[in-house]
Amino acid sequence: MKDAFSSLIGQESVKNRLSFYIEAFQKTHRMPAMLFSGQKGIGKTEFAKTFSNSLKIGGAKKEFIEINCSTIKDLRYFFDQIYYPRIRGKNVSLLLDEAHCLPQDVTAAFLTIFNTENIKIYKKDFDFDGNRITFDFSRLNVIFATTETNKIFPALKDRFVQVDFEPYSSEELAKIVLKNVCKIRFSKSALDNLSKTIRSNARNAMMRANEIQLYCAAKRIRSFGDKHFKDFLNRLGILPLGLTSSEFQILKILSEKEASLGQISASTGISRAALQRDHEMFLLQRGLVEIDGKRKITYKGREALEEIKNFKK
Repeated sequence: MKDAFSSLIGQESVKNRLSFYIEAFQKTHRMPAMLFSGQKGIGKTEFAKTFSNSLKIGGAKKEFIEINCSTIKDLRYFFDQIYYPRIRGKNVSLLLDEAHCLPQDVTAAFLTIFNTENIKIYKKDFDFDGNRITFDFSRLNVIFATTETNKIFPALKDRFVQVDFEPYSSEELAKIVLKNVCKIRFSKSALDNLSKTIRSNARNAMMRANEIQLYCAAKRIRSFGDKHFKDFLNRLGILPLGLTSSEFQILKILSEKEASLGQISASTGISRAALQRDHEMFLLQRGLVEIDGKRKITYKGREALEEIKNFKK
């Protein structure tokens, strides 16, 4: 069943775990509610689609439905706009993305609906608006997905099998680029350096592949080497290691002295929330900064700073 994911690169532990549940489903037609967790662009939706396509009933694939939870206004909206017209009586695999955005009344209802610890119990009744609604989990399987598991109500999160996605390695990102470009040959060093500019997720790798395709088409070239790599970065304003101009600015600030999040925010004009969400996590993942009360630049961060300064000359 691991072959079901042969078109997808990386995430071996995720593939192994989902393959187990596919095999179990073929024998039992039972599937627990799942929670896919990981950073944006890591591939949660693509894995959910591929996983769902493997859950066949009578040889037929389930219908795959994707809903962003930020669009669910309340419990009535969930039943009137999603459950009744799209789920009831059908073989469906439902992806509820951005699960941390579920409204409180929907969360409260799901606590009851997904309270199915006993695998022998595959139906759950729920009373709503004077009607008894039966959820048949031999026909319906649900995948929740989020970047922020800490914002999901703990008791609800305990109802799910959690599947954690990991950042991609440089080698895996290079493979994603190669898979998404057409008729372009790379030198090994150019491809290695290019993969280091990608921010550890599949979506960014696909975007970089599209940019390479456009660059090569504009240049009318079929080979991409070291000289093209530097020109490519300059033309698109990409810094070595995939750093943004804001992250370069943060490293410059920390190269002079340690600083608190508030001090960095005041110096850059970037909000504390945006610093933590969009920049700090990436710098920490790359080992360029560390936090010990205040933010500090690491030796690796100083090396990156010098590399960028030399690149800008």
